[in-house]
Amino acid sequence: RKLLRKAKKDGCFLVSNHTQVQSDSYIGPLATYPKKCFIISNPDVLCIRGLRLGMQAYGVIPLGTNLEEKKRFLQCVETRLSQRKSVIVYPEAHVWPYYTKIRPFDYQAFWYLSRLKKPMFVLTNCYQKRRFFKKPRIVTYADGPFYPRADLSEIAAAEELRDIAYKTMCD
Repeated sequence: RKLLRKAKKDGCFLVSNHTQVQSDSYIGPLATYPKKCFIISNPDVLCIRGLRLGMQAYGVIPLGTNLEEKKRFLQCVETRLSQRKSVIVYPEAHVWPYYTKIRPFDYQAFWYLSRLKKPMFVLTNCYQKRRFFKKPRIVTYADGPFYPRADLSEIAAAEELRDIAYKTMCD
């Protein structure tokens, strides 16, 4: 939390590896508490009957599937950042429970980070063996802030942010 206080007066992005279905959705909001945190997800999450209103109330921002939806997605992310909120990005896109390595991810998950020029913090979920329990303990490390370089194009800045996030998570 001390590290994330650096972005207290401004919105920020949190980039995290995706290793648990439920605990990953709680770690980001706990780290940014009392600020509200929004999670970028696949639009299929909102198609589950009975969960749509709960997911929207929780703060899920669905990715767009066509050009109009992508424009609205970017406007929504800009609005949340201007309200000094945090936005969580899971670049790995798929959940692999208890996976202990970092999977490679594409630079396209970082294009809006480079476009909006906001700070990026990296949250890495790791596992430690417990002495008396079967399930390992989850430990989250936070690093940052990292900023996109203004002298690079959006794609080059997105690739650089991806490299920084990947190297930080691996370390």
